This record gives sequence, structure tokens and C-alpha cells, in this order.
Amino acid sequence: MNQNIQLVSAILFLNPNGISLAEIATISQISDQEITKILEILKPKYKNLGLEIVNQDNKYLLLVSRVITSKNDKLLNSKEQLSSSALEVLSIIAYKQPISRSEIEEIRSIGSEQSIRGLLERELIEEVRSKKDGIVHVKYVTTVFFLKQLGIGSLDYLPEKK
Repeated sequence: MNQNIQLVSAILFLNPNGISLAEIATISQISDQEITKILEILKPKYKNLGLEIVNQDNKYLLLVSRVITSKNDKLLNSKEQLSSSALEVLSIIAYKQPISRSEIEEIRSIGSEQSIRGLLERELIEEVRSKKDGIVHVKYVTTVFFLKQLGIGSLDYLPEKK
């Protein structure tokens, strides 16, 4: 069992974008039931280390605890802080995703291309493309990295809109 705990820990650590129970089972050759037990054993151990296991969209993620990230602003490098316009665009995307650039600009009443480009470079948002009637539509959604930066496992943990 101890070796299985180490194996599941390593799998979580090596999959920063999350991994499903089925994928953990395939990689580890451990049953779903045993993996579930191992995850329950790991949760309090990680909590003592300032980490937490969260299940987002049926994928398990190993994240820095929300308590740690909310209490320690020094974790954020001041050189990497977002501009107020980028934060505004990111907020709009987070609450209204998937959303197109024109929809964002309609809400803001100002161009948003530069902010969107910066958010894409930082991997806080990503493009979702769809094709309809021969036209490619681009919309934006937040990424797992965005959730990790906030220390949350799901958009459900975002504050309510005012």
C-alpha cells in the first residue's frame, strides 16, 4: 500500500493539468477503489504541507492550498502582476466564458486585443475554435493554470458577481 501511495502521489505531481481516476488506474495498475482510498489518505497529509487535492471536471489536481495563497501575497511576483485592463478582461472571460473578443469589447466599450494577447501568453486563457457554416469562430475560456493561480479547483469557487 505504501508504494501505491507514493506512486499515486507522483502521478498527481507529474500531471499539473489534472488526471482522471481512470488514467491514474491505467498508469498505476491500481484499482479505482484503492486509488480512491489512497486519495483520501493523501488529502490530510497534503493539507499539513499546504497542498490540497481537488477534483475538477473529473480530473484530480494537486494545488497549493487556498489558505496559503490567500494569506501570502508574496507568492505573486510583482513583475508579473496584470494590468487593470487585463484583470478586467480576465474577469469578464472567467464569468462569461466561452466569450468572443467582440463580446468582451462590447462589454468594455474599448479594444481588448492587447489584454487578450497578454493573457494568452501567460496561459491564463485559451482559445476555443469552432467552425459553423464555413466560418471559424474563436472564443476564450480560462485555463487550469488560471484556477491554480487562484488556488481553486473550479469556477464554482469564484466570488458571486455583483
